[in-house]
Amino acid sequence: MEYAIQNLEEVAAQTEQRIAETRQRIADLGVQAGQPFEYEDRLAFLVGRQQEIADALDLTKNQAPSQLEAEAPEDSPNSNGNEERPPDSE
Repeated sequence: MEYAIQNLEEVAAQTEQRIAETRQRIADLGVQAGQPFEYEDRLAFLVGRQQEIADALDLTKNQAPSQLEAEAPEDSPNSNGNEERPPDSE
């Protein structure tokens, strides 16, 4: 208990130092947040290109999952996952 009381000044000084550092970081990040995004033009170009590709493939968000579901049964031999055996394999 005595140790804690003696170190209160040190703990208070460390806390004040952390508060000052945090305030400085907030100010620095505020300035950085106000700057324009460095890759904004490239991002806009790529988003447009992605839309062109989606339009060319005629895919919409609603069509893509249904197309995947329609293709899934063709991949497996039957719906329950068991392979059919030829009649003379028994």
